[in-house]
Amino acid sequence: DIEKETISGDQFDIVVSLETIEHLHEPKRFINWVDGVLKEDGVFIYSVPLFEDPNYNDHHLQTFTNEEAEKLATDKGWQGKYTIQTGINFQVDGLNINPQDQKWFMGVYIKK
Repeated sequence: DIEKETISGDQFDIVVSLETIEHLHEPKRFINWVDGVLKEDGVFIYSVPLFEDPNYNDHHLQTFTNEEAEKLATDKGWQGKYTIQTGINFQVDGLNINPQDQKWFMGVYIKK
């Protein structure tokens, strides 16, 4: 459970968080934890869906704009780049999970 931080100290070269931050009650607390466990010059890779409709998914506790998603890293002074992905579509048991027009933020940032 990432919201019960049990690891501390700058011990990781890389931290990856794909499609998880939107499920957290306190995303900034998680980002602070990443900042604490990531070594200097360590890499943080993360992605979040970009939603315009906050009612799109009942499991998502947070919604992000592109700017808000980028700010998670840049507020820490991390340097990096991001891209916006679109058109990812897959089905599970005939159910369309992600509409073609859904967008995702994917960021790669270095702790400086």
